[in-house]
Amino acid sequence: MDRLPFIWRAVMLAMALLLGAALGVTKVPAHANGGVLLDGVREATYGAPVATDPAGDLTSPGPGEWVGTQWADLTALYVTHDAQYLYIYADLSNYSKESSSGQIGLLIDVGGTLQGGTRDPWGNAITFDHSWKPDFVVRGNIPGAYLGDNGWTELLWWDGAAWQGFGNNWGGISTGGQVGSRIAYADSLGVEFPDPPLRDRRIPGDDPSPAALHHTRRLHQGCLRYDPLGRPISRMG
Repeated sequence: MDRLPFIWRAVMLAMALLLGAALGVTKVPAHANGGVLLDGVREATYGAPVATDPAGDLTSPGPGEWVGTQWADLTALYVTHDAQYLYIYADLSNYSKESSSGQIGLLIDVGGTLQGGTRDPWGNAITFDHSWKPDFVVRGNIPGAYLGDNGWTELLWWDGAAWQGFGNNWGGISTGGQVGSRIAYADSLGVEFPDPPLRDRRIPGDDPSPAALHHTRRLHQGCLRYDPLGRPISRMG
């Protein structure tokens, strides 16, 4: 993924499961549990994080100096599942609907293949240069302080030639809210959602069960950051 110069920018976060000091792409572990309430609050059943990143490492001067972008200081990622869904949670201790601004994105590869999209489906100047290309992307605006921070979240999928699924608020957050049917934020805590391909779409031949899914589905490395005009900043790692 391309890196561009750091300027004053608001932030988009593309979360990924990272493991080990090298923060490489990894298989999703299967932490079984009795159910997760989709409310943006991380339950104890998530267990230990599958990846961490040092706090306070946003660029300064730049996003580390503006309260609107400090929410993007991603520090830990978690995964768990119940009988139906795989759940993903990211700690965002600096997030606040009253002051934060920006976008999120999650890249998901199924099966570790070379097939998949190569660029950000929302048209920003970002290329996906890992050998495993994403089959699904969750892209959205966070619920935040400004007009464009409306919580709108799309689930997009690669059909072999182009991204599909635009124009549908998959996350289900209504304007002014923080909790939708498929994604939820909580002030000073984080963001949470069920694994979208498991819940909403399947690739032919993919086993949809959480127990099988942790052997086949991988989330890509990278914390991508954007300003309100869609200019990318960089990635975590």
